[in-house]
Amino acid sequence: MMTDQRVKDLLARQSLAASARRKRERQAEEAAEKAAARRAVVQELWREKSKDLDEAIERLNELMAANDVKLHRRWTDNSRPAGQIERVEVGFSAHDYLRSDMRCIMFHVHGDGSVHVRMATKHRIPAKEEEFHLEDADVDRWMTSLVDFVDINTPPANM
Repeated sequence: MMTDQRVKDLLARQSLAASARRKRERQAEEAAEKAAARRAVVQELWREKSKDLDEAIERLNELMAANDVKLHRRWTDNSRPAGQIERVEVGFSAHDYLRSDMRCIMFHVHGDGSVHVRMATKHRIPAKEEEFHLEDADVDRWMTSLVDFVDINTPPANM
């Protein structure tokens, strides 16, 4: 009798465990679907907002043309960590940075819509970091980051 009761108890526990596993799997599927849908929305939003970034670069270049300062959007390879939609690098030259000069600003656009910004000086990366949300990114927001980047790479006035 004791064995029969133990078997019944085991069956009940196994049934509860299987039910909990199915629930976790269903929740994981729902979360993955939600993340994929969010990622698709962010990718579409990026197509629009990347034009604002290009406009901000052009505008800043026009404003700083008298000082012969020009920013370039650099080509970046498509290798990026999972969860990242795009990585954009902007620097003072159109070419990849030289080992002796790392001055660039990198915008990492993630699937959740966050934009991580890393700014580098000639010898220090990151010299400054910030984060904002892609939905908040208009020309002025991109300009703010770009001006910060130029600012940390401009020598003090007393030099």
